[in-house]
Amino acid sequence: MTYRTPIGAGESGLARHLSVDTLRGIACILLVTVHVAGFNEGSGIGVPDDHPLRWFGDSFRYLRMPLFVFLSGFVYAWRPLTDLSSYSGFMGKKARRLLIPYLIFVPAIGLTLAVTPGANTSVEINPLSWLVYSISPYWFLLATFWMFAVTALVDGLGLFRDPRVLVGVITSIVLLNQLLPAYSGEFLQLGTAFTLYGFFLSGVAVSRFGWTLGVPRRLRVMLVVCFVLLFAYTQLGIFGVVPDVDSRRDIIGVLLGVAFPVAWLSLSIRVRWLAWIGGYSSGIFLIHPFVVAPTRILLIQVGADDPWLQFGLCSTVGIIGSIGVVMVMRLLPVGRVALGEKW
Repeated sequence: MTYRTPIGAGESGLARHLSVDTLRGIACILLVTVHVAGFNEGSGIGVPDDHPLRWFGDSFRYLRMPLFVFLSGFVYAWRPLTDLSSYSGFMGKKARRLLIPYLIFVPAIGLTLAVTPGANTSVEINPLSWLVYSISPYWFLLATFWMFAVTALVDGLGLFRDPRVLVGVITSIVLLNQLLPAYSGEFLQLGTAFTLYGFFLSGVAVSRFGWTLGVPRRLRVMLVVCFVLLFAYTQLGIFGVVPDVDSRRDIIGVLLGVAFPVAWLSLSIRVRWLAWIGGYSSGIFLIHPFVVAPTRILLIQVGADDPWLQFGLCSTVGIIGSIGVVMVMRLLPVGRVALGEKW
C-alpha cells in the first residue's frame, strides 16, 4: 500500500512536478558543469587553482550532490512504502533502477579510464574492485540504494510518520557526522550513504509534511536570506578567511545543501526548459561522462585549449548529447535496461 503526499491548496500536481523537475534540471546542470570544471588541476578540464572556474567548482559542490540526494528523498515521499509485505517488491524496483545501471556503467567507465590515454583518472583493470569500491560518479547509485532500503524499511514499520521522529533522526545523523571521525573507506559506499542520509531524509520530511506548500511571503524571504548567508559563509571558507566548510559533514554545509531546495520549492519556481532537462536527470547522470570526455579530447586535438571554450562546449554537449543518447537507448530493450527503466 502506498500513499501520495497531498498537493497544497492552489497548487496542482502538474505545477508541483514542474517545480521539482525545474530543480532537477538545475541539479543536472550543476552535475555536468562542476564535473567539467573539476576540483583540481588533475580533474575536469584541468584549470589551475587560481582560475575562476576553480571557484565555480569549489562553490557549487555545496549544492550539487546534496541536491540530487535531497530530491531522491523528496520524490520517494510521493509514493513511500507503507506496508512491509511490499518491501521486497519495492526494493526489486530500486534494484532495477539503481543496481542494474551500476553493474553496467561502473565496468564501462572503468574500462574506459583504463584504456584511454591521458585520462584524468587512471585505474587498474580490476572489475571486482570497481564494483565493491565504486568509480565516480556512479558511487551515488549504490549509496542511494542503501538510503532507499533503510527508509522503506522504517517507513514500512510506520516510524517516520511523525515529523518529530523524522526530524530527530535527521538531527542525530548530522550530529554524528560532526562527532565521529570521517570514514575514509568506500566499501559498498556504506559510509557515503550514512554521510548523505540527512539530505535524503530532509527531502522526505519536506515533501511528506508539505513544508514548502503555502509558505507565507515573509518566511519565503527568510529562507532565501538564509540560503544567501550560508552561501556567503562558504565563500569565506573558499577564500581562506575562515576554515573550509565540508559540504557533506559540517553543519553549515548541510544547512546550505538543504536550504537551497527548500527555498526554491517554497517559491514554486517553474522554468519549462529546465524542467525538460530535469526529466532526463537519471539518463544525464549515467551518460554524461561518456559524452564529456570525447568532446574534450576532440577539442584538444584541434587545438581548442581555451578553458572557457572547453567548459562551455563540454558542458553543453554533456547535457544535450546525453539527452540524445538516452533517446536512442530508449528505442531498444537493452538500452532501457541499461538505463534502469522498464523493458
